[in-house]
Amino acid sequence: MIKFKTILQTISFCLLITSEIKAQSSSPVLLEYFSSEACSSCPAADKVISKFIDEHQDAILLSFQVDYFNSRSWADRFSNKAYSLYQNDYSKKLGQGVYTPQLILNGQSAFVGSESSTLDKEFAKFNKVIPNHILSNFKVKKEASTNKLSITGQIKNSKADWIVRLAFITKDNISNVTGGENAGRKIKHRNVVREFIGTNASNQYSYNLTDPIQNDKNKSLVIYIQDKNSKKILDACKIEY
Repeated sequence: MIKFKTILQTISFCLLITSEIKAQSSSPVLLEYFSSEACSSCPAADKVISKFIDEHQDAILLSFQVDYFNSRSWADRFSNKAYSLYQNDYSKKLGQGVYTPQLILNGQSAFVGSESSTLDKEFAKFNKVIPNHILSNFKVKKEASTNKLSITGQIKNSKADWIVRLAFITKDNISNVTGGENAGRKIKHRNVVREFIGTNASNQYSYNLTDPIQNDKNKSLVIYIQDKNSKKILDACKIEY
């Protein structure tokens, strides 16, 4: 059912790997998907969204697994309280309840994730908007020996009320669920957010950290700009690193 929340030695060397964004004529539409392995309505939404992403190269999907359906005996292995709080912020701004499966497009339109016709309609609406890119020349440099990442790029006319969000994702994930409404089922997840960081925006952007996903090559980094007040997504890009 749709579920609601009630409120070396002396000699050493270094291998540096650089990845960067691919050129696009317009900003992609960002799909933020809030779900839980405890929600029996989510697998149907998973299939709708997965099919849609396969058919639309101008869309980026982020799957946030919320924690508010976890119990003492079982927890969604991808869940994080920070994702529940992030969804709650959207709820306050958009005037909707907090539920799963929920899709939010470009931070502005929220609806049930399994509603394929609504997804098609809302995507077409946002995909018509072709803004000038705000994010440009973004690169990720990784030092293989230490797993240190350096993320750099330019942000056009950066503003104080903008947030640069970094979402580290694993692209294909399979869970054998042992609790909640989907107990006994095998569920495939796409683009699961494993680390989520909000940073200040600046014209010359730079951020350094240790790679949060070190033992999985099935990964990407999604970078997007969000207005703190309106929650609108202003630009987004994805880097395979």
